[in-house]
Amino acid sequence: MKEFLDYLAEFAGPLVALFGIILSYPLFKRKLTANHISWRLEKIQSSNFKLHLLVQKLKDKYFPQVHLHKRIEKNDLIEIQNNIKDAYFLSLEGSSDVATLLYYLKSTIENAIRYFDREENSSLYTNSFFVFFLNNLELVNYYSNQVIQIPKSSKTERKKFVVKPLHRFVTNSETVKYKHFKTGVIYDHNSAHYTMFYSKVNQTHCPFLIRSAFQIHTNPKPVANLLYLKEIYAPLTLEKPVENSLFGPETYTLYLIGFIFWTRHQSSSSEVIEECDLIYSNLNDNFQFVQALVNGKITLSDFKDTYLPNSSLNLPEVKKEICATETFKIRVNKKLLLQNFKKNKKEFKKQLKITVYNKGG
Repeated sequence: MKEFLDYLAEFAGPLVALFGIILSYPLFKRKLTANHISWRLEKIQSSNFKLHLLVQKLKDKYFPQVHLHKRIEKNDLIEIQNNIKDAYFLSLEGSSDVATLLYYLKSTIENAIRYFDREENSSLYTNSFFVFFLNNLELVNYYSNQVIQIPKSSKTERKKFVVKPLHRFVTNSETVKYKHFKTGVIYDHNSAHYTMFYSKVNQTHCPFLIRSAFQIHTNPKPVANLLYLKEIYAPLTLEKPVENSLFGPETYTLYLIGFIFWTRHQSSSSEVIEECDLIYSNLNDNFQFVQALVNGKITLSDFKDTYLPNSSLNLPEVKKEICATETFKIRVNKKLLLQNFKKNKKEFKKQLKITVYNKGG
C-alpha cells in the first residue's frame, strides 16, 4: 500500500501542473489577446496623430487653389497623387476609416490620370476640384482625430485560406483573426465610407471625376443610396442585347454614375422648372458604343432597366451630350424622377436591402 501511495505521489505533481495549464489556458489566451489589441490600438492612435499633422499640411498647401479658376493639368494631378500616396501608406497603420477614405481619394485621382489624355473637355478646374479634395481631407482629419476605433469584443474566429474540399490536403490552411476588429482598407461598395465619398465627388458636377470614382467598384450602390436620399429614381443600370455578337459582349451596358440638379426660370412667366442631368457611362473600354448612341444609330428607348426590371420607366429620347470618355448626359424634368420614386419606392428599398450584407463589427 505504501508503495502504491508513493507511486501515486510521484505522478500527482505533474498531473496537477497539467490540469492547471488546461484550466488557465482560456485566461492566458484572453490576456494575450487583450494585450495585443491594446498594443494595436496604441499604434493606430499614434499613426492617426501623425496622419492628422500630414493631412493638415496638405490642406494648408492646397487651400489657396480653391479661390482660383484654372484648368488642372495632368502634371498637377500627378503631384497631388504623390502627396496623397504618402498619407495613404501612413494611414494603413492607422484606423480603417482613414485608410478607406484615403484609398478612395487616391484611386479616384489615379483613374483620372489614367484617362486624362483621352479627355478633350475634362472640365476639371481648381476651384471645384480642390473643394472636393479638401472636403475629403477634412473628413480624414475628423476620423483621425475625433473617432476612436475600439472593437466591441476581443473574440477571435478561425478562417480557412482554401475551400472546403481542398483544406484537408494542404498545410497551414487556417488562420485566426479578430472577429470584430477591422484593420486596413474596407473594400466594400456597400460601406458608408464609399457613399460618403461618392456624395462629395458627385457634388463636383464633373463627369470625368465622377467616372473615375465610379470605376473603383463599378457598382451602382452609392448612386442608388443618393437617389433614395433625394427621393428620386432613374434606371441605375440599362442594358440592350447586342445583335450578331460573335466575339464581343452580348449586351450594351450603361451605368448611372451621377446626377446634377438645375433650376431654370421661364422667361415668359415666373414659373421655376427643376431639371436633372442624368450621367450615364459605358465602363467597358474595349467595347465603345456611346458615340453611336448619341448619333442615333442606337436608341436609348431600346435599353431596359435591369436594376428594377419592373420599373416600366423609359427615358425620353432627348438630346444626349458627351461629357467624358464613353459618357453622356441627358436632361430630364425632376418631376418625372420624383414620380418614378413614389411608384417604385417599395421595390427600390427592397433592392437596396438585398445588396447589403451586415456581418457585425
